[in-house]
Amino acid sequence: MSPTEQRIYFALQNSGNHLFDTGLIRSYKLCSNGMLLPALASLVKKGWLTRIKRGLYTTDISTDPFKIGPYMFNGYLAFSSALYVYNAYDETPSVVYVANVNISAARHIGGIEVKGVAMHKRALGTTAYEGYAISTKAKTIYDCFYLPENVGGYGKILRAITLLKMNTADWTEFLSYVNRFEKDGFKRRIGYMLEMLNGIGNFVPRKVIGDLNVGGSTVKLGSGSGGRYIKKWNIVDYIGSDSLLGFGG
Repeated sequence: MSPTEQRIYFALQNSGNHLFDTGLIRSYKLCSNGMLLPALASLVKKGWLTRIKRGLYTTDISTDPFKIGPYMFNGYLAFSSALYVYNAYDETPSVVYVANVNISAARHIGGIEVKGVAMHKRALGTTAYEGYAISTKAKTIYDCFYLPENVGGYGKILRAITLLKMNTADWTEFLSYVNRFEKDGFKRRIGYMLEMLNGIGNFVPRKVIGDLNVGGSTVKLGSGSGGRYIKKWNIVDYIGSDSLLGFGG
């Protein structure tokens, strides 16, 4: 490192912080403004700093990607990543998902892929939990039903519900997202699966399930051949309870 780079690096390292934006670093007055950005770029290239995004750096490459990820995309932990933090996902996620308004991209930090998922108008329903910027439990379940591929399928969502211990307020919040954003077919698919889940335990208030049984044309759950028609929900189920309640699907 050059003398300027050493001065910057050790000042950051000894500050007690892990995250630094260029405004904060500039306020330390460690070098001229003209020298600062080239010095930071050099420190990143040499591996002494990690660039999280434009204007944001960390000195600790081992920093928890679940905490750093939301800064990378100005978003919140979602999908399997949120379930993992809530101890409702059995596998260590190979990708850290960050829901945000308008960025769909993948970046890496410390060898971990951090994937931004643009949720547009659905990018809401966040909270702070054990130091993480994360979707609420209710919003996590809604997000997972909206994009089930980001959690490993419907069965993983049902499994998570058995572990999250959501209360009435949580389910009221969940319904608010469904009613605000989704059409009748989506509601019936979800209601059908939640009623199926209640067959093995009292996980979902009956009123919630009833509110999801709305009218509309026949919809499909899954795809393929040999689907089973469920008259109550006007659904053709191609996945089946054995798979869903075996937490596959």
